[in-house]
Amino acid sequence: MSSSIAGDFYNEITIRSDIEAWELFQRAINGDPLPERLKLKFVGWPNFEVKIQGKDWFGTVPTRVMGPLLEIQKDIHRIYASIQYGESSARRLKDEEREALEIVVKVDEGSSDFKASLTEQLNELADKAFAKMDSRDIAIVILGLALVYGGVEVSKAWIAERQAGKEMEKVVQLSQQETERLRIFSEAMQKKPILSEAKTNYEDSQNRLLKAVKSHDVVNIKGVQLGGSDVSEIVQTERARSTEHHIEGVFQILANDVSKSSGYRIKISRLADALQFSANVPMELPFQQKEILKKAEWSKGTVLVNLSIRATILRGNITDAVVLSVTEVSE
Repeated sequence: MSSSIAGDFYNEITIRSDIEAWELFQRAINGDPLPERLKLKFVGWPNFEVKIQGKDWFGTVPTRVMGPLLEIQKDIHRIYASIQYGESSARRLKDEEREALEIVVKVDEGSSDFKASLTEQLNELADKAFAKMDSRDIAIVILGLALVYGGVEVSKAWIAERQAGKEMEKVVQLSQQETERLRIFSEAMQKKPILSEAKTNYEDSQNRLLKAVKSHDVVNIKGVQLGGSDVSEIVQTERARSTEHHIEGVFQILANDVSKSSGYRIKISRLADALQFSANVPMELPFQQKEILKKAEWSKGTVLVNLSIRATILRGNITDAVVLSVTEVSE
């Protein structure tokens, strides 16, 4: 459907099911023609749903399940930040953005059936992608994300992989169609790393959710039913998740870090404790502050700077850092 907002022409395609999502997703991966100025709209899909049965779950919600559900919310925040701000840091989100992305999990009375519609969240992502991506990228990225959280293939494949080589009461089998869809998705991940990151994060969240299942429980996740004893056989040791920290202090700029080909990065050392790492200098940093950085770099360490930095830390190592502000240290 063609339409326009304030003169901004676009072609809208409504996605109501995983079947429609896979069809358009495959067209995008295959290089088939797509409408110009594509705008996706999700109606009634995707949804997240999991059902757990057992003595602790009848009309109650054990706190051990809250953490995994919150991780899915955090994943949506990171994805939005990647699309809107170019970096997967949830700290960039404004209050109104967090409100628009909030996932509401419903628990049916007298049961343990957890349901959450993700249509509003995916529509928010689609709106931001419309202003920043071409039609093919929108179809691959936004539909790919919807298929990770709302489709069944990624979830089933992870369970089947974990079951391999183990004696299980019921083994998950992938259909020929599901296997082909996963091949297509694997190709998409090579093109768009954000999908690989989303898949890994979702699998981690699914793993954490299954860890909340006890031996006497039964869980149904994405149509796959597993007994508690089988679940204990497939859950993995939880992978460490990165955390965000604020780093500041007086720094010496050691060099222009060219170890990564894209963007402007600097290698720095904090005077207080000799902490050394590299940090990205974002394009939106004010021109005057960039000039201070250049002056400090060219001075070979004689000019010092006060830096405010947002950093991601994993297992004690700084894996990503972004300069937020710069001031020159006065003599």
